Amino acid sequence: MRGAAGSIRPPARTGPQAPLRLMHRLIHSFTHRDRDPRRRLHSSSRARQRGRRVRLTLDLGERGYGGMDDRAVIEAFADVIWMERGLSQNTLAAYQSDLRAFAVWLKTQRGRDLAGAERFDVLDYLALLAQEGRKPRSTARLLSCLRQFYQHLLRRGTISEDPSARVDAPKLGRPLPKSLSEHEVESLLGAPDTQDPRGHRDRTMLEVLYASGLRVSELVTLTPSQVSLTQGVVRIVGKGGKERLVPLGEEAC
Repeated sequence: MRGAAGSIRPPARTGPQAPLRLMHRLIHSFTHRDRDPRRRLHSSSRARQRGRRVRLTLDLGERGYGGMDDRAVIEAFADVIWMERGLSQNTLAAYQSDLRAFAVWLKTQRGRDLAGAERFDVLDYLALLAQEGRKPRSTARLLSCLRQFYQHLLRRGTISEDPSARVDAPKLGRPLPKSLSEHEVESLLGAPDTQDPRGHRDRTMLEVLYASGLRVSELVTLTPSQVSLTQGVVRIVGKGGKERLVPLGEEAC
């Protein structure tokens, strides 16, 4: 709630839930600074999501992980790293998927839960994935996820030793980037039919990609409020919630 000078007043009601209500209102206030109605709609949804995550994280801080099954522990871990590092939904989903797959293998093959895993369990699981043809980069991401997960359990006192600590990451090669020739780029940009509204949209998206080097996920979530045609720049919020200004070419503008 805001006062006459724009300051945030504490909630009128008091009690054990008052700090949470104040935190939710703070989040709601900061996420509604954009006056675009569509942005306000998305910001309101994000604020509610953050409120749920804050409440869950605070509750877990009081209760701990005692008696929770692997699925609940994974969800709690995802909430914590989302709060601490601001990871994207895609990264969080990948982490949760990796941990669930490891938990299933651990339970069916070794009869243990995630907190009971040992170093040779991690080594055997990584070796199995390599035999199944999993790429080194995917394996490295999995190992990074396991390390963060077990470091989190270690900090909470759930485990006394990190089973992933002395596991070496796979060596990653550096393949040369593949690039298009100038002729291929011109053919790609000229492919959409600009007489059709959808073709005009596709041509604009290709021009923006070519001029700015945005990720596809960043391109498809762009809103008009992020683009400044007068300055020739677009404001992007990328991984980890980091904001950057990206210049656009004349054709893209």
